[in-house]
Amino acid sequence: AEAAKEVAELTGANAKLRAQLQALAGKVEGEVDQAVARMEHATHVKSRLQTEHFAAQAEGMTRAFTQRVKAADARAQALANQVTKLEGMLQMVNNSRRAPPAPAS
Repeated sequence: AEAAKEVAELTGANAKLRAQLQALAGKVEGEVDQAVARMEHATHVKSRLQTEHFAAQAEGMTRAFTQRVKAADARAQALANQVTKLEGMLQMVNNSRRAPPAPAS
């Protein structure tokens, strides 16, 4: 009778421990699911931030390139103006060579 009572107590304790273990396993599983969800969210945020960073880099590079093109365009315009001025001076020199000498008074 004593042994049967002990077996019943041990069986009850065993069942109680199994229930606690199952509850703990469920809790751990829930925490793992939450951790995985947080990790996936963090990965998504990181990816989005990288995309925004690359977009900002590309925008900065485009802006810098546009500024260089404008500067080159301004230099080309200045050179064109200088060429026009030099052509005008050359034309004046050529015209003065062709003109008859001024009459001496």
